[in-house]
Amino acid sequence: MKKHKILFLDEIGRIDGAEVVLYNLVTNLDKDCFEPLVVCGSDGMLVDKLRSQKIRVSILKMREPFKLFFNIGAIHIFNPLSALVFFFTGFIFGIKFYFFLKENAADIVHTNTLMANLFGSIPVKVVGRKLVWHEHNIQPQGLRGWVLNIMAKFFPDRIIAISNAVRDIYKSVPDGHKIQTIYNGIDLLKFYALKHEGQSIKEELDIPKNFKIVAITAVLRPWKGHRYFLIAAKKILKEYKNVKFLIVGDEIFSKDRGYKDYLKNLAINLSIENDVIFSGFRSDIPQILSEIDILVSTSVMPEPFSLIILEAMASGKPVVATNTGGVPEVLEDGVTGILVNPRDSVALSDGILRLLRDEETARRMGHNGRQRAERLFSIQRFAKEIEGIYDEILNEGRGVHSSINECHASTGMAKTNTGQRATSSVKTDHPTECSIVYPR
Repeated sequence: MKKHKILFLDEIGRIDGAEVVLYNLVTNLDKDCFEPLVVCGSDGMLVDKLRSQKIRVSILKMREPFKLFFNIGAIHIFNPLSALVFFFTGFIFGIKFYFFLKENAADIVHTNTLMANLFGSIPVKVVGRKLVWHEHNIQPQGLRGWVLNIMAKFFPDRIIAISNAVRDIYKSVPDGHKIQTIYNGIDLLKFYALKHEGQSIKEELDIPKNFKIVAITAVLRPWKGHRYFLIAAKKILKEYKNVKFLIVGDEIFSKDRGYKDYLKNLAINLSIENDVIFSGFRSDIPQILSEIDILVSTSVMPEPFSLIILEAMASGKPVVATNTGGVPEVLEDGVTGILVNPRDSVALSDGILRLLRDEETARRMGHNGRQRAERLFSIQRFAKEIEGIYDEILNEGRGVHSSINECHASTGMAKTNTGQRATSSVKTDHPTECSIVYPR
């Protein structure tokens, strides 16, 4: 049976949110029907993890295009010369990618990041391949948004938006067949019944057993709003003593260098440096989530979806998050967590204090979150919906309809009808909901 080759393009080989989604998708595709090839612009943990799963990965070196951005504290400074660097870097990458496509057969190219969309689309169309954009960001208005909307009308055969908030930026593409919302999915089993080997997180980080842990897990970037987390921590510590605040994550982009030092200095200035722990990057997120008491998300710009909120829900933990972007499509306010306005450290501290003091409410929200994650955000549902989009594209005038159906029939996979626009509240009768029972 013929396998259809899907080439995935990502500008980096490190791990960020979009790369986690890419890894989850590639490793859960039906390998009897689809053969993945991942092309990354650099080496890194994503490349290592994919290769450990026997996924073919190629590196097309790409210089990081943002080196002329810099930070002064929490302020992000733009140097106009960076635009020239950006487009020159992308142009060179596009040429290299064109020759790569000429030498490597692919039925569909699936671009996973902004740079991949901008500079991978023309080579894909020149060599006559089908193109899927996977949009993970709420792109800003202005030149970038205008360019992407123009390109969206002509280049991609399909656009996958990870939330309705992301989908809404493409005003040039009418609601319908071409653009679809497919919510991210996670491997729920990773967050259940964890067996702790060796030290617990509290033992490792020297946190007293009777203390609670309030954590934020995010790449260290100014728009993630860590400073409001620290300001809220200062207020909380005046009223609730037995708590530690854990910041998980590190700087991974050159334009964000200096932000970690800014946050550490802020903690010192707030006199809470002994109550805040900077753990840096961690690969054991499921274990960390299993041992914390509350997960916090403080993004000050629209958050496209937030995998970490979903992972906290799967871990049975309540969440306090800013009400931005696609977050309310994941988290139900008052049911699985608490939503607050961005940049409102008072409301943030009040929400956290409520859950610290009211353990029954925290437990109930955590339980509701786990049920919601099981019902709506499984990795099986996610992979099948995207496979359905691949099927639709390949069936459009390519003469491969029968081979795809035979492949699915031979593997027992029923074709999934992907919905055009996901309902923001994600009701329990979601049409593609998986009926898998997960252990409590």
